[in-house]
Amino acid sequence: MSAATATPSYGPVAPRPARHQDAVVFTCDAGHLPYAWAAADRITRMEPGRRFDVVLASPDIDRVPLHLRDGEVRLLPLVPVMPQIGITNPRITIASYFRYLLPGLLRNDYRAMLYCDTDTSLRRPAVQQLFDSIAAPFPLAAVPDFAHREALKPHRSAKGRANSARLRAALGGPDGIYWQSGVLLFQTAPYEAEGITERMMAFAQANQQVMARDRQGDQGALNGSAAHLIALLSPRWNWHNYRWLRPELVRRFDPLLLHFSGGAKPWLLTDDPLAAEVTGDWHAALRRWDPAFVPRPQRGSLAHAAAHPPTGIRPVDKLLVGLRQLGRGIGHAMPAKVGRSGVAEMRRLIETTDIG
Repeated sequence: MSAATATPSYGPVAPRPARHQDAVVFTCDAGHLPYAWAAADRITRMEPGRRFDVVLASPDIDRVPLHLRDGEVRLLPLVPVMPQIGITNPRITIASYFRYLLPGLLRNDYRAMLYCDTDTSLRRPAVQQLFDSIAAPFPLAAVPDFAHREALKPHRSAKGRANSARLRAALGGPDGIYWQSGVLLFQTAPYEAEGITERMMAFAQANQQVMARDRQGDQGALNGSAAHLIALLSPRWNWHNYRWLRPELVRRFDPLLLHFSGGAKPWLLTDDPLAAEVTGDWHAALRRWDPAFVPRPQRGSLAHAAAHPPTGIRPVDKLLVGLRQLGRGIGHAMPAKVGRSGVAEMRRLIETTDIG
């Protein structure tokens, strides 16, 4: 059978030692394993002269195809030993807590680790520079959640503002910051010294009602238990939220790591112009994972409408798809809804960052 048509083979993963003192880390369960590998592989290709490891840890690591085992990504089996935690958001699984196990498990391997969600995409080489910039000790650094930074969403509804204020009051830090957990920079020794994993696991168990009310997962537990211990990572290292994932804002602020935290994922067929800039590279990586990979259309996209005609009446469906395409074009051409105050606040955050 040729490589172009071969079915991936699997088997136990042989352990591989750490090579460097720092690492970019991804962790997930089987459902996101191909996407985590694609994101990790992109970093290895963009920073070939790096002095850091790129790690993928998972309880399902044996599901990485054999033909990728000798690549640049360090593969680690993960045995998650955790208390029973209720998950109240259907979009989140218990795997979202795996990232907080890594500083303890890898404290003898790495000084610092940059954790990235599986839907993040590095724009250009910058990770080595980030690690080299670490001078003072801190347990972890993160980026404020753009959705819960009022100045970054100036045209929000009154209900949205009230819900965000309630969330920040219940789970945010003393300065009102609510942190986004999709990208985290750990320093393993200070992190372990503060016992942050134990704090947040205990918080998640003891505050199920609050977590359920706001449909929060690990992010809520991290904020509720350790927001006051988090240093400010430059927003350019976790550029997220649909209002800010706009080509014109990316050109203006030049973020380093895009986080496709909404419905437009780099492994899908999507109408989102920013995601479309990286989908070709991602799809090529996923075909290396599995030559039979075929990207699915994002629900609500033009590709989805073409594959699932709304009415089954060809002239009507053609008209509806045309109207949807026109609406997409108008929406993409309109200015980003962040306002001057949002732009000013983003500049201020970038200029006052602790690291990055």
